[in-house]
Amino acid sequence: MEENLKRKDNDNPDEEYSFIKETVKDVPVDPKKRRMYVLKLVVSALVFGLIAGLTCSAVFNMRMRQAVSAVSIPDDEEYYEDISQDTTESDMAESDASGEEQPPMEELTEEEKTELAVEDLERFNRAVKAVADEVRASMVTVSGYEGAEAYSDGIDEAVTSRSGIIIADNGQNLLILTEQDAAFEAATIMVTFVNNIAIEGSLVSRDPVTGLCVVQVSLQAVPDSVLHAVSIAQLGTSYGTTTGTTVIAVGSPCGTERAFEVGRVAAMSRKVVVTDGAYTMIDTDIAGTETGSGVLINMKGQVLGIIAQKYVQKGSDCIAVIPISPIKNLLERLSNNEKLCYLGIRGQDVSTVMTEVTGVPTGVYVVKAFDDSPAQQAGIQPGDVITAIDDTNITSLAVFGQRLVTKQPGDEIVMTVQRFGAGEYVEVTLPMTVGTRE
Repeated sequence: MEENLKRKDNDNPDEEYSFIKETVKDVPVDPKKRRMYVLKLVVSALVFGLIAGLTCSAVFNMRMRQAVSAVSIPDDEEYYEDISQDTTESDMAESDASGEEQPPMEELTEEEKTELAVEDLERFNRAVKAVADEVRASMVTVSGYEGAEAYSDGIDEAVTSRSGIIIADNGQNLLILTEQDAAFEAATIMVTFVNNIAIEGSLVSRDPVTGLCVVQVSLQAVPDSVLHAVSIAQLGTSYGTTTGTTVIAVGSPCGTERAFEVGRVAAMSRKVVVTDGAYTMIDTDIAGTETGSGVLINMKGQVLGIIAQKYVQKGSDCIAVIPISPIKNLLERLSNNEKLCYLGIRGQDVSTVMTEVTGVPTGVYVVKAFDDSPAQQAGIQPGDVITAIDDTNITSLAVFGQRLVTKQPGDEIVMTVQRFGAGEYVEVTLPMTVGTRE
């Protein structure tokens, strides 16, 4: 019987799972619900896009409103490098130190000497051009116009044009060093870049003593074609420059824009006295004009100084240059639109040799204290010899100026002077407040 039951159960085995063969039909979709679903998707996408757009806009505006990065130009004392030694001399020194005997040099004929001289000259000229071309990417022409619409309408020609050089990018502007003649009191300032594209700029700050200023051009106004064509100049150190050093004047040293001339340093001993300091000029044998401008570079393409024909030696037709190292702090302050320090002293160096001969103490002999200057108000008199500022000994006008640039307007300092009276010099200490150069 059990067998019959089993047989009966197995007669139609598919009946037990017959439901698997049934067809499952989808629930009919309500057209109204489908439209509502699609509408929700569209609205969600629009809201998401709006939020994303507002977020991007906020981030963009925040980036545009972010603080301008301060320009930092390290002082040369922090990374002084002697660039006066030629690599050829180094190689010769190493060769001599090795003790290896060098083979005798073959005598050349006069014709061979001439051919070598020409080849060397051509090679040298190509090297000079390559260096100058690289630096010219950072050179611009700064032109000042009297009228606000003078440039765009072509009414007037530029009142003054000077060569300038790009010295920094603070994240929002390209900063250009030039002479104040081209920008100060100009209604419109136009900056022409290496690819002949002119963009309007504005004055950041100026120094009436050196006649230098910094002009800025907004990066938003600079097209990509210009950004790809220009470069930031490399500021070198003028402390390693010596008489006879090969140098290149780039800009418009002879009045022609985007020109360069090569020559040598003729002298580095002439001092130009300015208010609250002095500069030892770089005099060259490169011909220039009264309106010449630009920069002086070495064969590495590093800026050694700024051409300043206002300081050219009387009777000379060669360019004069303010060395870059002593003015780096000044350039940093101009770039950041910081106030410049002022005491109001015109002086003269008293060297140790002069002290031995004249008996006048070593330091800075005060020739003049300007009216209403911080120095005059503190009691500085002509004939005083400045020997110290705070705890720093003052041995020359250059040291005096370098000490002053480490201060800020409003700082309290103590100046030590030697004052002549009753047949001898007597030490006097004078507290004073550093003023602002207008």
